[in-house]
Amino acid sequence: MYQPYPTGGQPPTAPPQMDAPRPVMMAVRLMYAGAALTVVWFVASLLSLSAVKAAVHKASPNLTAHQISNLGTALVAVSTFLAVVGLALWILMAWGNRGGKNWARIVATVLFGLFTVYVLLSLVQPHSAFSLLLVAFTWLVGLGAALFLWQRDSTAYFRAMSGRQG
Repeated sequence: MYQPYPTGGQPPTAPPQMDAPRPVMMAVRLMYAGAALTVVWFVASLLSLSAVKAAVHKASPNLTAHQISNLGTALVAVSTFLAVVGLALWILMAWGNRGGKNWARIVATVLFGLFTVYVLLSLVQPHSAFSLLLVAFTWLVGLGAALFLWQRDSTAYFRAMSGRQG
């Protein structure tokens, strides 16, 4: 009988399936909390739109009503884009890390680093106390998730799920 492909040896084995350890699950829960905070941020940005328009009009009284309206439309578009991307990233990172994907752990850590830079840059911009509190709380959630992802039990889980030893 003709076999088009030789067979022999063992077929490749899939990484073992195991439950994520407590630190990974804590990181995943924090990522879901980050997703919820993204929704809160989006709603707050929509609710504060009229106050932002009023502040822009006060700071630049030479702008026409049409220009201020266009600025409001742009702010809604940018806020919507950032909220959708932020929500998708929080959820994608939660799913990937829960599944033991090491790339997700690395990407989540890099995203936390980028968010840290954003937070530091936003401190020099005018902001409301609520906005500052929301950003600070979101940063703390990200910090907690990143710390949980790099604990010893987490590292062992990611190595086991990727089939690496050591």
